[in-house]
Amino acid sequence: MTSDLKKLYLFHLFNSIALTVVASFLFLDKIFLRIGLNMAQFGIIKGNAFFIPLTLNLLLAPLALRLNIDRQAVAVGYLFRVAMPYLLFLLPFATKDTGYLTLGCAAVTLATMIFPHLANNSLYVLCKSHIPPSQLGRHMSLLSILWGLPAFLLAIPCGWYIDLHARGGDAEFYGAFFHIFLATTVFQIAGSWAVWRMNRPVRPEPVDAVGFRAVGEPFQDACFRPLLITLLVLATVTAMVTSFINPYLMQAQRLTMSQISALAAAVSIPGYALMPLWGRMADRFGGRSVLMASALGMAAGMLCLTGQGMAFVIGFAVLTGLGAGGFFGTGLSIGQQYLALAMSDERKSNIYIAVTGFATGCGIFIGSIAGGALLEWLKGGAAPGSAFGYYRLYFTLCALGYLGLAGSAALMRGKRHAPTLLSDEAI
Repeated sequence: MTSDLKKLYLFHLFNSIALTVVASFLFLDKIFLRIGLNMAQFGIIKGNAFFIPLTLNLLLAPLALRLNIDRQAVAVGYLFRVAMPYLLFLLPFATKDTGYLTLGCAAVTLATMIFPHLANNSLYVLCKSHIPPSQLGRHMSLLSILWGLPAFLLAIPCGWYIDLHARGGDAEFYGAFFHIFLATTVFQIAGSWAVWRMNRPVRPEPVDAVGFRAVGEPFQDACFRPLLITLLVLATVTAMVTSFINPYLMQAQRLTMSQISALAAAVSIPGYALMPLWGRMADRFGGRSVLMASALGMAAGMLCLTGQGMAFVIGFAVLTGLGAGGFFGTGLSIGQQYLALAMSDERKSNIYIAVTGFATGCGIFIGSIAGGALLEWLKGGAAPGSAFGYYRLYFTLCALGYLGLAGSAALMRGKRHAPTLLSDEAI
């Protein structure tokens, strides 16, 4: 393992600790519920928090490609990412009006998410530059473990600490949040220092002439376009689940934050342990096959939520990891990352990866907005009654969405863009 690759591993470890609370919608959802936001407002906040930053990321991709400042973008971008959420603590003391609070939460969340999306694009470029193509699946799976597992484990004591102060006044509640914010975010300094000291990526050929028009090239690429459609479907369905799964568990299943954190950690450990297996399967059978199999497993996990009781919640968590981990959730993540890196043109990695992020952002925007509106509609008229009643119908529709994703992935065809990328059969 090279020195630069070791620094990538260190960054993912420290960054995972730093993002334990500030980047977890379990904790942010607790703040939003405390403020009194409904599901439609949840959807507006989360949808815009991804769509606008990823659109900006796409527009800036040609500039990032020419400047070749990926190390600096990652180091500085994530420092801002962990600092901006502190502004959420000011909002409840500035106003009690729900409308203004919604606008304030949306503005802070949007500003917060601009930085990691710009940095994330550069982080994938660094991964692509420093990981041998033949070991792409293995290293990306191990990096994903470091990027997720520490946060899942640390979330348990952090959630327990918040539960202790949840019944107190606003000063006690937000004070507890400030303590765990500070205890975790300081690790970002070490992470940024590690990635800053990496060597500058070497480009396959000069890219000085790349202009804004290059942003449209991935959309015109007949082999790359099916991947973008698949990522759009994936992000839409996943956002419909992850944007509202925590309110469902807290409102319909009556779980506390510490219980949700413990459940997420319990299922994430075997899920992350299987990530190297998913990576090897991607290297051998292709990311498309991994994506299809994982989408079918996610659909089965969604159907578990049609039953009431802890046994059904555990079944859902084991299969999906609360929407993003678990056995098939990790497979979905590996398949997505693998395809985005393997099918991009390495001469214009910033642009191709930014376009995949844009497709994902569009899907998150659609899924969050539509999901929130659908939940409020089900709650108000189509399926009135207990919270479990309308959530059950909602997650059945999400299961059908994952079945559609499997079909979309089956239609993809790959074609390598450069000698270091994978062949059509491996896609």
